[in-house]
Amino acid sequence: MALKKRLLNKNRYRISKVFAGLLLMIGILPQVLAQDRKLDEITFEEYMNADSVQLPRLHEWRLDLLTLDTVHLKADTLQNNFFNYNPIYRTSISNNYLGNLGSPYQSNLYFDRPETNEFVFLDVYRDYAAMPEDIRFINTHTPYTNLTYYTGGARTEGEDELIVKHSQNFSPDFNITGVGDYIYGRGMYDNTSTKHLAVSFYASYIKPKYVLHAVATSNSLENFENGGLTDDRYVNDPYSVTDTRGMNETATFPVALSNTISSIKNKYVFINHKYNIGYHKELILADTVLQKFIPVTSIGHTFKYSTYRRMFTEDSSDDFFADQFLNSVTSDSISRNILNNRISINLFEGLNKYVPFGLSIFLENDIIRDGNNSWNHIADSSWNKPYATALTEISGLSLDQQTFENAQNLSNETYANTAIGGNLFRKKGAVLNFDALGKVYFQGYRLGDYTLRGKLSTTFGTLDSLLFWGEVDFSRSTPDRFMQHYYSNHFWWDNNFDARFEEIIKAGIEFP
Repeated sequence: MALKKRLLNKNRYRISKVFAGLLLMIGILPQVLAQDRKLDEITFEEYMNADSVQLPRLHEWRLDLLTLDTVHLKADTLQNNFFNYNPIYRTSISNNYLGNLGSPYQSNLYFDRPETNEFVFLDVYRDYAAMPEDIRFINTHTPYTNLTYYTGGARTEGEDELIVKHSQNFSPDFNITGVGDYIYGRGMYDNTSTKHLAVSFYASYIKPKYVLHAVATSNSLENFENGGLTDDRYVNDPYSVTDTRGMNETATFPVALSNTISSIKNKYVFINHKYNIGYHKELILADTVLQKFIPVTSIGHTFKYSTYRRMFTEDSSDDFFADQFLNSVTSDSISRNILNNRISINLFEGLNKYVPFGLSIFLENDIIRDGNNSWNHIADSSWNKPYATALTEISGLSLDQQTFENAQNLSNETYANTAIGGNLFRKKGAVLNFDALGKVYFQGYRLGDYTLRGKLSTTFGTLDSLLFWGEVDFSRSTPDRFMQHYYSNHFWWDNNFDARFEEIIKAGIEFP
């Protein structure tokens, strides 16, 4: 309990500093006065997506990380029942989880489960983290601030979430937004509390010839582990247990683990920018003549550097786990750093006489460094000696030589992946539209992996209010290296899993 209190105090101090910074940003940043903009100040992105010359007061969009297309969104202004909220239900209507806000979860619907993230351990916390594909970039005429606080439940079992968001344009083309999202779920049982903090700062700079999106984010996901109840009768038949605890006293039910913490830390910087090449064209609106820039081709570059670390700690040994390979006190740590660069050339749809459709080709490279830091935490230097020596020095060593040496080699390992791909699309057709994408890895750990996606949609004659569509998605993916090889105090494995092949075919009809 002392450890739990120290962690809570430390987190509260850290969180208070973060949110104080966000509130300071809200208070002291120069305010941009609301004013109507002239037509010749309309940016290319806004002009192409505005229904009329009357611009929206708040415009939001996100980036599709596979195609790097801009996906325009409507701001959520719903006021009724907005508090009926849990992040895991943003992506699936049916989930299994441990009961309290912030706990690990998995969708019961296979197709709603996220594709394996860059770091497989993050998958069960995915919707609590802020990743580049989640960022909703903003362009606003006036500074926009949103403070949201959810709370519910008793003091010892309640759940809280605080979201602070501030967005502000410093010019019609340049916006900076800051978001902080803090989740604290105490849980119905002992040692199940969760503490998650996601802080993001992102900016957009949109000119007719140059477009920039930048994101810097820190995700901290932490929860206590209790290993479950020591006796299932406390749930199945609580009044048959000797101390006759009722179901309203779940916090007093005995659990298997105490002072055991699982956490994931993630930080990343993401930058996407492109330069547009084209020509100017006169455009007459009412009595105003505009010199409108028409982009024909763009050259883009995407940079992302991300760090991940997963930790599992126990401050005392117990018999809950069958094995203890390294130490009586557990301090497991797995890390991954990823440097990603992508170069692309894009031909805009309907604007290039040589290519009537939209076309994009890209080259992508990942440099990955994995660390099995559990090995580095071992105080006994015998673990880092040759196997024959370790066998004589380490009492009760039960590992075979190959596994022992594999773990030594995995303590720090660097490898790369390189892929090439393209996207052919038509999205502005009156009757028929399509979008086809292919990506294949030709070098590195993921050699031979591919993604092939295609979507076709059409309307028919007088039924133009009905949209018919079909979609296919074929892929091959090599299992994550941590699924193949993993070494910790309680779990060791060396697998040789085959690549996974997935084929998905969908069709549908959409109508008002």
